[in-house]
This record gives sequence, C-alpha cells and structure tokens, in this order.
Amino acid sequence: MVRNNQVRVARGVFALASLVMTACTSDGGGSKDAAATGGVLDTGATGGVATDARPVDGLTGGVLADGRVADTGATPPDARVVDTSVTPSDARMPDARISDAHVAADLGGPDAAVVHECPGPNPAGCVSTGCADGFFCNTDPAAGCAPSGCACDTSTGSWGCTADCNGGICEPPAQGCPGPNPVGCLSPDAAPCPEGQYCSTGPDTCASGACDCDEGTGMWLCTPDCGGGECRPIPADTQWYLTCGDPACRGHVADPNIPPCDAAMTQGSPCAAPGTLCDPGDACNAHLLCTDTDPRMQPGGCPISKRSFKDDIHYLSPAAVGARYQALLGVKLAEYRYKTEAPGGTPHLGFIIDDGVPAEALRASHDQVDLYGYTTLTVAAIQSQAREIEALKAEVAELRALLKAKGVGGH
Repeated sequence: MVRNNQVRVARGVFALASLVMTACTSDGGGSKDAAATGGVLDTGATGGVATDARPVDGLTGGVLADGRVADTGATPPDARVVDTSVTPSDARMPDARISDAHVAADLGGPDAAVVHECPGPNPAGCVSTGCADGFFCNTDPAAGCAPSGCACDTSTGSWGCTADCNGGICEPPAQGCPGPNPVGCLSPDAAPCPEGQYCSTGPDTCASGACDCDEGTGMWLCTPDCGGGECRPIPADTQWYLTCGDPACRGHVADPNIPPCDAAMTQGSPCAAPGTLCDPGDACNAHLLCTDTDPRMQPGGCPISKRSFKDDIHYLSPAAVGARYQALLGVKLAEYRYKTEAPGGTPHLGFIIDDGVPAEALRASHDQVDLYGYTTLTVAAIQSQAREIEALKAEVAELRALLKAKGVGGH
C-alpha cells in the first residue's frame, strides 16, 4: 500500500513538472511569468524544474523545499488526489528547489545594482531648494548652517552634501527692524536732535546718509558714508562770525546753497547750530558762520592787515621793492579760456603760472593765485615806478637849472 502511494505521489510530481515545462516552452523557453508557470521559475533545466528550485514567496502551485507538492486546492492532471505527506522515492528531481541564484538571475542577474531611496526631503539649504510661501531664505551663516547642495547616493540610500554653511535657512519674515533708524541727523528720516544738541558734520563724526529697513532679515541697510551728521552738544560760546569773503570785493553774488540770514542772525549774536551758514548780502560776499571761534583768526584765514593780528613785521627796503617790481615785469600777460568753457566765449585776461610767476602771487598749492599777494606786488611796482619818476623829475630840474645858468633856453 505504501509503495502504491509513493507511485501516486511520483506521478503527481512528474505531471506537475510536465505542466511547468509545457508552460515555459510555450512562453519562449524561459518565461519569467510566475503566474504562467504555477509559481516555479524556469531556468532552462531538464524536465522544467531547476536543480535548486524553491518556491517564490507569494506564489502558489509550486514545489515545496522538501520535495512535496504544495496543496493549492487544484486537482492534479490525472484527477487523483495527491498525498502531500509522502516523499517520492523515485522522483527524478533529487532536490527540487529554486535557488537564490535563479531568483537573482530572473531579476536582472547576480550583479544587478539595488536602488535605495534616501530618507526624508533633500537637506540642502534654501538657496537650492527654495522656501515655502511666507518664508524667506536667510543666507547669513549666523542664522544656521545648511549645505549649498546635496545629492542622493542610491547605492547606500544616504545623502551626500557639500561641506559648507552657505545654503541658507528658511525663516519667517521679521517684524520690522529694531530701534530707530540709525541714519544721520541730516536725513529727514532721522529723529530730531535732543534739546541742547545740534547736528554736526565735523571730521570727528560718522553717520550714514541713508538707511533702509530690510523687512526680510529685520536688519538696517545703510550707505557706507560718514556724511549723515551726528547730534552733539551745543558749545557754550557759539555765535555768528563773519567769514573772509572775496579777496577783492566785486559786489554781492547770491549763493544758491546758502540761505539768506534773518533779522536775528547778525554778527556777534548767539546761535544754536554750529557749522550753519547764512548770507547777509555783504558786498564782498562774506557770510555769517555759527561757530565758537572767529574763522578769520585761523591759520590760512582772511588776509587781515591790522597790526594787532600780525607778528614778525619787517618793511621792505627800496631795493627789495625794486626787486619785486622787476619780478613783476617778467610776468607774461595772456588771454585764454578754461577747458570747461564753450569755444567762442569772451576770453579771460591774466597769466599762466607755468610761465614763471613770483611766489608771493601764489597760494601754497601753487595752482591758484593769491590775489592779496598779487595785489601787493602791484603796489610794489607802483612804488618803484614812483621813485623812478621822482628821480627823473629831480634830474630834469637839475638840467634845467644848469642850462638857465649858461643862458641856454628860455624856460
């Protein structure tokens, strides 16, 4: 009886193997369709079952690892119930299992690369990945460290990122900028100076001329200059002082950059905004300056001629005056126009410093004329000529007297 059962099982297994081979042959001899082959992958082995054929997970109707036929509820081809508890002794498939190698070969070969997805979103900074609506990308490293770029390594399933912190961090927009606008006090956007202070633009001050609030970062963005002015305490002795004006008076000429003085702005009256200028309408174009020091008394200031303002006074001898006169005679006069002027205009009359001009007629820079010095040289020339004229007059008078004594000439 046992022998008969073994024969039945063997026939069932052989019948199943025949079905598998028939299905594989009809599919081209190497079908990878598990449903078409009853769950067994055909690798080309004789009899339709591989030497090492294990069932594929999730498939039915295959051969179990111990050589038994899986009961899937199907009726064998010979319409007999197969006893799955008996192991065939004469089955010609000594180890009817599907090997791992066969499965790998069916999925693309034993060396086929496996693709792994990287977890989570790309960890690169917002410079390359962007930000959600309502957020901005803060690229200041102080805000946080995020790499500029990242790429997924599918062989390991891990992110590879650049070794920097310049990628930017997404942040919600700031609520304005802290504190008052740091712009200088000259700007209309600045708060007025406190009482008892004025807006100073002196060399010891440095405030930006313009500042704007960056709503995204909440930071003030200011121009890199120092001309905005700073509030400073008003000096105790500030008053209106008259400036030098023109070296040679030429009548009043209004300056569009200097406002006219009002009735309270007079020489010697107190003022509260040092450095402020106003125009009193002076014929020599002197202005009133609010300061605590008389500008005419400063080095290089006005050419004041009172003895009380001077030291080391030495008068020139007639010979020294004559030398200046001779130097002035060597100055070449010329007509010219400046390169900034349009051609055809009225030419200027003067001289060219490059031709050789007495040092007394030049400013320290030697590129401009010191009109006060130049005028003084002309005085020296007049004095020298006057002496020559007086000497000539004396000589003529002497000759006339001599001729009269000899009875020559009538008058």
